[in-house]
Amino acid sequence: MSLTDEQKTNFAGFFRTTLKQVGKICPQVIEKDGSLTLVSNWKDLIKCSETTIETPYSLILEDIYNQPSNLIDEDELLTSEQIMELFASLQEKGRLLRLNHIGFTYKPMSVKASIKHICNVSSQNGFQTLELDADHPKEEPIWMFVGDTKNWQDPMLEFIPLQDEITEKEVDYFLPNLHINIDSNLSFENIADSVSSVLKGTRNVHANYYGGYITQARIWVGVVSGINVHLDIATYSQNTRYTRKALLKPLNG
Repeated sequence: MSLTDEQKTNFAGFFRTTLKQVGKICPQVIEKDGSLTLVSNWKDLIKCSETTIETPYSLILEDIYNQPSNLIDEDELLTSEQIMELFASLQEKGRLLRLNHIGFTYKPMSVKASIKHICNVSSQNGFQTLELDADHPKEEPIWMFVGDTKNWQDPMLEFIPLQDEITEKEVDYFLPNLHINIDSNLSFENIADSVSSVLKGTRNVHANYYGGYITQARIWVGVVSGINVHLDIATYSQNTRYTRKALLKPLNG
């Protein structure tokens, strides 16, 4: 089941609204010609208007639009006021440093073809395609980042195409998703405490691990048109400079 044009428009508006709140505390979100844009080394990675999401990686968006989750008729989302109250609570405890990346997790028809498409588009647009954990087991999902690491503070896009790796019964509910990753100097406990006090039990906090450390706290913003959106607030254990300089390796599709 593919999304209708109206459903795509509704999701674009929802995602732009969420990104606009992020832009109030992260200068990496640039407003240009009425759209919110992420730029890497002066080149546009993604542009969000009130009605559309534009990116050179448009076929990935089509994969997402063509396979909405089972929550397609159950729109639910945090308000802009709740998001800003959460950010304010977090900033009382520490610092929200920068927008790290926007990520896409999805189920393509072919993971191999999706990787090849991403590499080709990056090459055509002057972006790098990089892989985190290049020596990971083949049965685990690939984590791809695109952008330009010359300035390690520039935002990137992340793509996680999944096929056979996911066996959970809930997969048809939590995929596809877009996530906005924000660097911070906070602990997981700091983040969880703010979520609990501000959102009062309406959202759980999911801990994401890397290298044995909790590097991100994931908060579900909501779902519109069957597409989930999360905020990933990185803990102080997510060392962005080191990750981009040492852990991301070139990927050739």
